[in-house]
Amino acid sequence: MPGGWRARTTSSDGIDLRAAGVQAFDLDADNKVVVFAVNTFKAWTTPELQEFDVFVDANGDGAPDFDIFDIDLGVVSGGDPNGQMIAAILNLNTGDLVADFFAVAPTNSSTILLPVMASTIGITPASPRLTYSVMAFDLSSDDSDAFEAAASFNVVHARDQQRRLRRRGSGRVRQRGCHAQPG
Repeated sequence: MPGGWRARTTSSDGIDLRAAGVQAFDLDADNKVVVFAVNTFKAWTTPELQEFDVFVDANGDGAPDFDIFDIDLGVVSGGDPNGQMIAAILNLNTGDLVADFFAVAPTNSSTILLPVMASTIGITPASPRLTYSVMAFDLSSDDSDAFEAAASFNVVHARDQQRRLRRRGSGRVRQRGCHAQPG
């Protein structure tokens, strides 16, 4: 992962990451949707004023391959902001920028969901593992925050495991795994 994964906040009123997580859902027999969730301690008025970046290492080499982030569709398409947030996927190896879905980030909320197709980020049944970490930026100031650690996730065996990062009130970051019980 990129250097500097230290948690930092430059003001008490700005970005303050609380937790991040990921889940995978079967779209059909051959396709999965991977949804990254990012949560902050404080709700925002509108999601357009923050940027949340999920850096994904999909090939296990320790370096991020993709940056999944929220951005206004109007801005990306060369026009004016239109309030429609997408989950943009920047391939850090090729520079290609795509989006599979809109981001889910309600007004007056503290959680954003960034859904992507597993295949778009190089996840296949033969290569189901990814590692991710999160950075966040306040677009109206110099404020930012990041988790110190990265978490791993197996997309194919998502029903058997969940990984998430959680920061406690002390500012520590720890990785925690939860195993779902068979239904």
